[in-house]
This record gives sequence, C-alpha cells and structure tokens, in this order.
Amino acid sequence: MGRFSDILMASDFDRTLTDFQSVIPQKNIDAIREFQDEGGLFTVATGRSVPMFRKYMDLIPINAPLVLYNGAAVYDSDSRKIIEAQEIPGGHKLVKELHDRFPKLWLEVQGVEHHYLFDENPMREKFLDFFGASHRTISVEELPMPLIKPSFSGTFYDHTAAQFYSGTKDELEYIQKVAEELRRDYGDIMEVDIAMPRIIDMQAKNVSKGRTARRLANKLGRKILVCCGDGLNDVSMLREADYPYVPSDCAPQVLDMGFNVTVSCNTGTIYGALQELKKIL
Repeated sequence: MGRFSDILMASDFDRTLTDFQSVIPQKNIDAIREFQDEGGLFTVATGRSVPMFRKYMDLIPINAPLVLYNGAAVYDSDSRKIIEAQEIPGGHKLVKELHDRFPKLWLEVQGVEHHYLFDENPMREKFLDFFGASHRTISVEELPMPLIKPSFSGTFYDHTAAQFYSGTKDELEYIQKVAEELRRDYGDIMEVDIAMPRIIDMQAKNVSKGRTARRLANKLGRKILVCCGDGLNDVSMLREADYPYVPSDCAPQVLDMGFNVTVSCNTGTIYGALQELKKIL
C-alpha cells in the first residue's frame, strides 16, 4: 500500500495536462509515474471524444478508465472499448433541429469511431486531421446512434485548438446566446457547456465530468478524488473533488471560484498538484 492508494486523480487534458501549445510537459509525465508508484490511479477526464483522444492514449501513463465526452462515456484504453455511455434522447430528429436552427455555427456529432459532419468545411477537416480524428461528412439520416455528444463550433481559422479560446465580441456573444437558447429549449434532455469560448458541448441530462469521475472512483474502490482542470466544463469535477486544483493560468472565471491554485499549465499542473498533495497526505 502506497501513500496514494486511496486516490483516483482525474485531470482535464487541454491546458491542464498539456501546455498552451498542446504539448504534455515532461514534469507532468514524471509526476504521474511517481503518483502511480505510490499506489495512485490516474486518468484523464476530458470533453474530447475517442477519435480526438486516440493518438494521445499511449503517450500518457494512464492506469484507470478514461472519462470522455464530458463524462458521457467511460472508456477502457486497454481493451479499446467504451464500458459505459449515456445517450441523449431525440436521435435524428434532434440533430436535424439543431443543424437547421443554428446555421451560423458548425455542428458535428462526436461518435465512437468517427466525428460526423453535415456540411463541407476544408479548414474544419484540416483541424480534425491534425488531431488524428477520423471524420465522415454524411446526411443527418445516415448518422449512427447512440447520440453521445453533439457539439457546435465557431469559425475555423486554422488547425489548432488555441483558436477556440478567443474570438470577436459579436461571435462570443452569439455563442453565449445560442447556449442560453439550448438550455432553455432542450434543458430537460441534455446539459449544455461552453467548453471553450467558441465551442458549445452537449451531453445527456445530469451527465458531467464530476459525477462520472466520482462514480468511477467509487467503482475502483478509491475514497479520495483529486481533480485538476482549467475551464468551465471542469467546474463540476472540481466541485466534486475532495482536492481540486487549477493551474494559475486557467480561465479567469474558474480562478475566482476558490479552488486550490497550483503552477501554470506550461510549467506542469499535475506536477504542481502532486507537490501540494505530498504536503498534506
């Protein structure tokens, strides 16, 4: 039994486990291994899908199932299978309504094998190719079920994730307006999160990173949940955590919520969190 044998640590991926350039600092990798050597279980809890996260799975020393799609699915990286998924009801009818109602945004449905697109956009396809995410452009009627996670994006300018952290005043206000309308009109069947300033994520009602991470900790027999995150879609798991940590360069709204602040994501958020844990556990 090591000093961390009662702990599941769940970390967000973008700008928490990675730096601003989407590179994982070596300090984080070393800290995860040190944590695991003392009995800790480590996983990633991210809004990313299986296709968007697949190329990173072997780069991170994960020893617990992954929490993907903002908590809508739990994925076993060893067997390469989803072991738990929570579906949004409404199927093709709902997807068509979303696509037709908000034509100024780009809708995609993040499936298990592919991301499904309904309009041609070369820059968006370049973005998905950069992350190794397989994608298909299809009609709504061809969309395979279950419906796990639809997502709206603003304009695609390049292939990086950094483009979604800022935007024009008009676009950001419009995305806020769309999110409010989605919550008003579909809030009985799904959760709506602004994952980045120019991305809106949707998942089944009462699904969140926090609830899924806690349920996973209980299933694995871990009494203590440690969570690290930087964005608004991480707030649920930060609030659920026994020990929540945010990087010093996280979203300003999150920084003001009273969570434990550690070093910047460029320095190594997981490294910083582990140093703090060693002082108190």
